[in-house]
Amino acid sequence: MQLREQLNKTDYEKIAALYVSAFPKEERLPFAVLKKKAENKKGSFLIIEEGSQFIGFMHISEGTSLVYLAFFAIDEACREKHYGSTALQMLKERYPKKIILIAREALDPIAENYGQRVRRYGFYLRNGFQDIPYTIHECSIAYDAMSTSADTVPEQYLEAIHAWADPITFKTIGFAMKKRNAD
Repeated sequence: MQLREQLNKTDYEKIAALYVSAFPKEERLPFAVLKKKAENKKGSFLIIEEGSQFIGFMHISEGTSLVYLAFFAIDEACREKHYGSTALQMLKERYPKKIILIAREALDPIAENYGQRVRRYGFYLRNGFQDIPYTIHECSIAYDAMSTSADTVPEQYLEAIHAWADPITFKTIGFAMKKRNAD
């Protein structure tokens, strides 16, 4: 299996189709924005593949000490086959001196997809991520933050986002990382 950064038109078509099917509309940015960021080296798409088989993708933003894994999806036909865990391990190996940060849906028991949220949470825990006491706010949605380091701080996230987002995009999306409220 490999993570590949050099993409062609067919790769973008596969990524776009999976992006639309894997993420709810309210969590998606226009795909053209993500593609342009990757083409302008402001962010990166990483194709996950085995041989010529498309497995999934990652979209990342990189700062000095942190990689923000903004979008990560495995094709439905390839799920439950350890591709996701292998891809995360490969991402960690690709950036051995950097923290990996994700934003995940909160574990809200009344959410329609609560069971899926719990499974995703377990997946990230099994793959070396831990809860950190912050929420990530994007497009008016608050996500729980998880990281490969308990020492992750908002300034690292914001640096990675500023490397990705121009000032208008930053303001429109409303990127923020805030201390989580105590329950």
